[in-house]
Amino acid sequence: KMCLNSLVFAALSAVICLAAGPAPAAPDPVLPLLAEEDYAQVRPRILEALRQNGTPCRALGAYVSARDGRVREHAVRALADAGCADFAAYAGYAADGDAWVIDAVIRAAEFHRMTGAVPFLLARLLDARRILAEEGTWTIGDTAHHGLQVITCQSFHYDAGAAADDRRNALTRWRQWYLGHRDEPRDAWVKAGIERARDYAGRDYGPHRLEGLRLLTLIGEPALPALRDLLGRSAGDLRAELSCHPEEPPRPTDQVPCALVVRNVTARHLAFAPPPGGPEVRVTRSD
Repeated sequence: KMCLNSLVFAALSAVICLAAGPAPAAPDPVLPLLAEEDYAQVRPRILEALRQNGTPCRALGAYVSARDGRVREHAVRALADAGCADFAAYAGYAADGDAWVIDAVIRAAEFHRMTGAVPFLLARLLDARRILAEEGTWTIGDTAHHGLQVITCQSFHYDAGAAADDRRNALTRWRQWYLGHRDEPRDAWVKAGIERARDYAGRDYGPHRLEGLRLLTLIGEPALPALRDLLGRSAGDLRAELSCHPEEPPRPTDQVPCALVVRNVTARHLAFAPPPGGPEVRVTRSD
Protein backbone atom coordinates (compact mmCIF):
# COMPACT_ATOMS: atom_id res chain seq x y z
CA LYS A 1 0.00 0.00 0.00
CA MET A 2 2.83 2.41 0.83
CA CYS A 3 4.53 1.69 -2.51
CA LEU A 4 1.27 2.33 -4.42
CA ASN A 5 0.77 5.67 -2.69
CA SER A 6 4.32 6.68 -3.58
CA LEU A 7 3.72 5.87 -7.24
CA VAL A 8 0.47 7.85 -7.27
CA PHE A 9 2.22 10.85 -5.67
CA ALA A 10 5.07 10.73 -8.22
CA ALA A 11 2.57 10.57 -11.08
CA LEU A 12 0.64 13.54 -9.75
CA SER A 13 3.86 15.53 -9.38
CA ALA A 14 4.78 14.81 -13.01
CA VAL A 15 1.32 15.94 -14.18
CA ILE A 16 1.65 19.18 -12.21
CA CYS A 17 5.10 19.90 -13.72
CA LEU A 18 3.85 19.24 -17.25
CA ALA A 19 0.87 21.54 -16.75
CA ALA A 20 3.07 24.34 -15.48
CA GLY A 21 5.19 24.40 -18.68
CA PRO A 22 8.71 25.79 -19.07
CA ALA A 23 9.90 28.65 -16.89
CA PRO A 24 9.52 32.11 -18.53
CA ALA A 25 12.69 33.54 -20.15
CA ALA A 26 14.53 36.23 -18.25
CA PRO A 27 13.87 39.74 -19.60
CA ASP A 28 16.46 41.19 -22.00
CA PRO A 29 18.18 44.09 -20.19
CA VAL A 30 19.77 45.47 -23.39
CA LEU A 31 16.79 45.65 -25.76
CA PRO A 32 14.89 48.48 -24.01
CA LEU A 33 18.13 50.48 -23.80
CA LEU A 34 18.77 50.09 -27.53
CA ALA A 35 15.25 51.36 -28.19
CA GLU A 36 15.90 54.65 -26.36
CA GLU A 37 16.02 57.72 -28.60
CA ASP A 38 19.17 59.27 -27.10
CA TYR A 39 21.92 56.68 -27.59
CA ALA A 40 24.61 58.85 -26.02
CA GLN A 41 22.64 59.09 -22.80
CA VAL A 42 22.07 55.34 -22.39
CA ARG A 43 25.44 54.27 -23.83
CA PRO A 44 27.10 53.66 -20.41
CA ARG A 45 24.18 51.49 -19.29
CA ILE A 46 24.27 49.50 -22.55
CA LEU A 47 27.99 48.82 -22.21
CA GLU A 48 27.60 47.83 -18.56
CA ALA A 49 24.81 45.39 -19.42
CA LEU A 50 26.96 43.95 -22.21
CA ARG A 51 29.95 43.67 -19.88
CA GLN A 52 27.92 41.50 -17.54
CA ASN A 53 26.92 39.32 -20.49
CA GLY A 54 30.57 38.69 -21.36
CA THR A 55 30.25 38.36 -25.15
CA PRO A 56 29.13 41.78 -26.48
CA CYS A 57 30.02 41.17 -30.14
CA ARG A 58 27.96 38.00 -30.30
CA ALA A 59 25.15 39.36 -28.12
CA LEU A 60 24.66 42.50 -30.23
CA GLY A 61 24.60 40.51 -33.44
CA ALA A 62 21.30 38.98 -32.30
CA TYR A 63 19.46 42.28 -32.83
CA VAL A 64 19.98 42.20 -36.60
CA SER A 65 16.43 40.83 -36.92
CA ALA A 66 14.82 43.48 -34.69
CA ARG A 67 11.90 45.19 -36.39
CA ASP A 68 12.76 48.60 -34.94
CA GLY A 69 15.39 50.33 -37.10
CA ARG A 70 16.53 52.39 -34.12
CA VAL A 71 17.35 49.21 -32.20
CA ARG A 72 19.45 47.93 -35.12
CA GLU A 73 21.24 51.27 -35.54
CA HIS A 74 22.04 51.52 -31.85
CA ALA A 75 23.19 47.89 -31.82
CA VAL A 76 25.75 48.78 -34.49
CA ARG A 77 26.90 51.83 -32.53
CA ALA A 78 27.20 49.67 -29.42
CA LEU A 79 29.25 47.13 -31.37
CA ALA A 80 31.75 49.86 -32.21
CA ASP A 81 31.78 51.22 -28.65
CA ALA A 82 32.26 47.72 -27.23
CA GLY A 83 35.47 47.33 -29.24
CA CYS A 84 34.19 44.92 -31.89
CA ALA A 85 36.77 45.54 -34.63
CA ASP A 86 36.18 42.52 -36.88
CA PHE A 87 33.90 43.42 -39.79
CA ALA A 88 32.40 39.92 -39.61
CA ALA A 89 30.53 41.06 -36.48
CA TYR A 90 28.71 43.64 -38.63
CA ALA A 91 27.96 41.38 -41.61
CA GLY A 92 24.24 41.09 -40.91
CA TYR A 93 23.82 44.82 -40.45
CA ALA A 94 25.81 45.59 -43.63
CA ALA A 95 22.91 44.11 -45.62
CA ASP A 96 20.30 46.23 -43.81
CA GLY A 97 17.96 48.38 -45.87
CA ASP A 98 17.81 51.23 -43.34
CA ALA A 99 20.06 54.19 -44.25
CA TRP A 100 20.76 55.03 -40.60
CA VAL A 101 21.94 51.48 -39.93
CA ILE A 102 24.23 51.54 -42.97
CA ASP A 103 25.62 54.92 -41.92
CA ALA A 104 26.38 53.49 -38.48
CA VAL A 105 28.16 50.48 -40.03
CA ILE A 106 30.32 52.77 -42.18
CA ARG A 107 31.27 54.91 -39.19
CA ALA A 108 32.12 51.82 -37.13
CA ALA A 109 34.33 50.51 -39.95
CA GLU A 110 36.15 53.84 -40.16
CA PHE A 111 36.54 54.13 -36.38
CA HIS A 112 38.23 50.74 -36.12
CA ARG A 113 40.08 51.01 -39.48
CA MET A 114 38.52 47.73 -40.68
CA THR A 115 40.35 46.68 -43.84
CA GLY A 116 37.78 43.93 -44.33
CA ALA A 117 35.10 46.59 -44.84
CA VAL A 118 36.60 48.00 -48.05
CA PRO A 119 34.39 46.00 -50.50
CA PHE A 120 31.31 47.05 -48.53
CA LEU A 121 32.38 50.71 -48.63
CA LEU A 122 33.10 50.56 -52.36
CA ALA A 123 29.60 49.19 -52.91
CA ARG A 124 28.14 52.19 -51.02
CA LEU A 125 30.19 54.92 -52.67
CA LEU A 126 27.42 55.78 -55.15
CA ASP A 127 24.61 55.51 -52.55
CA ALA A 128 22.77 58.85 -52.81
CA ARG A 129 20.39 58.33 -49.87
CA ARG A 130 20.54 61.38 -47.63
CA ILE A 131 20.78 61.50 -43.85
CA LEU A 132 19.13 64.47 -42.12
CA ALA A 133 20.35 65.05 -38.56
CA GLU A 134 20.69 67.87 -36.06
CA GLU A 135 24.40 68.18 -36.84
CA GLY A 136 23.85 68.50 -40.61
CA THR A 137 23.02 66.52 -43.72
CA TRP A 138 25.07 64.11 -45.81
CA THR A 139 24.65 61.13 -48.09
CA ILE A 140 25.61 57.51 -47.49
CA GLY A 141 28.09 57.95 -50.35
CA ASP A 142 29.72 60.88 -48.52
CA THR A 143 30.27 58.77 -45.41
CA ALA A 144 31.55 55.84 -47.47
CA HIS A 145 34.01 58.08 -49.35
CA HIS A 146 35.40 59.50 -46.11
CA GLY A 147 35.69 56.02 -44.60
CA LEU A 148 37.46 54.65 -47.67
CA GLN A 149 40.10 57.38 -47.54
CA VAL A 150 40.70 56.88 -43.82
CA ILE A 151 40.95 53.08 -44.02
CA THR A 152 42.84 52.66 -47.31
CA CYS A 153 44.85 55.93 -47.12
CA GLN A 154 44.14 56.30 -50.85
CA SER A 155 42.18 58.74 -53.02
CA PHE A 156 41.37 58.53 -56.73
CA HIS A 157 39.83 61.90 -57.62
CA TYR A 158 36.31 60.82 -56.69
CA ASP A 159 33.88 63.76 -56.63
CA ALA A 160 30.26 63.19 -55.65
CA GLY A 161 29.26 66.26 -57.68
CA ALA A 162 31.00 65.14 -60.86
CA ALA A 163 29.38 63.57 -63.92
CA ALA A 164 28.20 59.98 -63.57
CA ASP A 165 30.92 58.66 -65.90
CA ASP A 166 33.64 60.42 -63.89
CA ARG A 167 32.32 58.96 -60.66
CA ARG A 168 32.19 55.45 -62.12
CA ASN A 169 35.72 55.81 -63.49
CA ALA A 170 37.03 56.86 -60.07
CA LEU A 171 35.23 53.93 -58.46
CA THR A 172 36.76 51.58 -61.02
CA ARG A 173 40.27 52.86 -60.21
CA TRP A 174 39.63 52.31 -56.51
CA ARG A 175 38.40 48.76 -57.10
CA GLN A 176 41.42 47.98 -59.27
CA TRP A 177 43.73 49.32 -56.58
CA TYR A 178 42.05 47.16 -53.94
CA LEU A 179 42.26 44.00 -56.04
CA GLY A 180 45.99 44.57 -56.44
CA HIS A 181 46.72 45.45 -52.81
CA ARG A 182 44.11 43.75 -50.62
CA ASP A 183 46.59 41.16 -49.32
CA GLU A 184 49.08 43.79 -48.15
CA PRO A 185 49.28 44.91 -44.51
CA ARG A 186 47.66 48.27 -43.80
CA ASP A 187 51.08 49.73 -42.99
CA ALA A 188 51.89 49.35 -46.69
CA TRP A 189 48.67 51.20 -47.56
CA VAL A 190 49.67 54.03 -45.22
CA LYS A 191 53.13 54.38 -46.77
CA ALA A 192 51.79 54.30 -50.33
CA GLY A 193 49.01 56.74 -49.43
CA ILE A 194 51.44 59.31 -48.08
CA GLU A 195 53.46 59.15 -51.29
CA ARG A 196 50.31 59.48 -53.38
CA ALA A 197 49.14 62.48 -51.35
CA ARG A 198 52.54 64.17 -51.66
CA ASP A 199 52.36 63.70 -55.42
CA TYR A 200 48.88 65.21 -55.58
CA ALA A 201 49.87 68.16 -53.35
CA GLY A 202 52.76 69.01 -55.67
CA ARG A 203 50.70 69.22 -58.86
CA ASP A 204 49.74 72.40 -60.68
CA TYR A 205 46.04 71.44 -60.75
CA GLY A 206 44.32 73.02 -57.73
CA PRO A 207 41.72 70.30 -57.02
CA HIS A 208 44.46 67.66 -56.95
CA ARG A 209 46.55 69.75 -54.55
CA LEU A 210 43.55 70.08 -52.26
CA GLU A 211 42.88 66.35 -52.53
CA GLY A 212 46.47 65.57 -51.55
CA LEU A 213 46.43 67.84 -48.51
CA ARG A 214 43.09 66.45 -47.36
CA LEU A 215 44.33 62.89 -47.76
CA LEU A 216 47.35 63.60 -45.58
CA THR A 217 45.11 65.00 -42.84
CA LEU A 218 42.86 61.91 -43.03
CA ILE A 219 45.83 59.56 -42.79
CA GLY A 220 46.66 61.33 -39.55
CA GLU A 221 49.75 61.00 -37.41
CA PRO A 222 51.93 58.97 -39.83
CA ALA A 223 51.46 61.76 -42.41
CA LEU A 224 52.41 64.66 -40.10
CA PRO A 225 56.03 64.87 -41.32
CA ALA A 226 54.81 65.16 -44.90
CA LEU A 227 52.30 67.85 -43.90
CA ARG A 228 54.99 69.80 -42.06
CA ASP A 229 57.24 69.60 -45.09
CA LEU A 230 54.49 70.93 -47.35
CA LEU A 231 53.01 73.55 -45.07
CA GLY A 232 55.73 74.42 -42.60
CA ARG A 233 57.13 77.95 -42.77
CA SER A 234 59.72 79.85 -40.75
CA ALA A 235 59.35 83.44 -39.64
CA GLY A 236 60.07 85.69 -42.61
CA ASP A 237 59.33 83.07 -45.28
CA LEU A 238 56.06 84.84 -46.11
CA ARG A 239 55.39 88.56 -46.34
CA ALA A 240 51.88 90.01 -46.39
CA GLU A 241 50.29 93.39 -46.97
CA LEU A 242 46.69 94.55 -47.14
CA SER A 243 45.43 97.33 -49.38
CA CYS A 244 41.91 98.70 -49.79
CA HIS A 245 40.45 101.19 -52.31
CA PRO A 246 39.37 103.90 -52.01
CA GLU A 247 41.62 104.94 -49.16
CA GLU A 248 39.14 107.35 -47.51
CA PRO A 249 37.01 105.96 -44.67
CA PRO A 250 33.93 104.12 -46.02
CA ARG A 251 30.35 104.93 -45.14
CA PRO A 252 28.36 102.24 -43.30
CA THR A 253 26.71 100.95 -46.48
CA ASP A 254 29.83 101.03 -48.69
CA GLN A 255 31.49 97.87 -49.99
CA VAL A 256 35.24 98.41 -50.14
CA PRO A 257 37.36 96.07 -52.29
CA CYS A 258 40.50 94.92 -50.49
CA ALA A 259 43.45 92.79 -51.51
CA LEU A 260 45.61 90.68 -49.21
CA VAL A 261 48.94 90.09 -50.95
CA VAL A 262 51.06 87.23 -49.60
CA ARG A 263 54.55 86.77 -51.02
CA ASN A 264 56.65 83.65 -50.70
CA VAL A 265 60.17 85.05 -50.50
CA THR A 266 61.90 81.65 -50.38
CA ALA A 267 62.78 79.15 -53.06
CA ARG A 268 60.44 76.56 -51.53
CA HIS A 269 57.14 75.77 -53.18
CA LEU A 270 54.07 76.98 -51.34
CA ALA A 271 51.26 74.45 -51.01
CA PHE A 272 47.82 76.03 -50.72
CA ALA A 273 44.26 75.12 -51.60
CA PRO A 274 41.79 78.03 -51.68
CA PRO A 275 38.13 77.11 -51.13
CA PRO A 276 36.01 77.15 -54.31
CA GLY A 277 33.48 79.54 -52.76
CA GLY A 278 35.93 82.40 -52.24
CA PRO A 279 37.76 84.58 -51.66
CA GLU A 280 39.07 85.13 -55.17
CA VAL A 281 42.69 83.99 -55.41
CA ARG A 282 45.16 84.94 -58.12
CA VAL A 283 48.67 83.54 -58.38
CA THR A 284 51.60 85.26 -60.11
CA ARG A 285 55.26 84.35 -60.25
CA SER A 286 58.01 86.93 -59.86
CA ASP A 287 61.78 86.74 -59.43
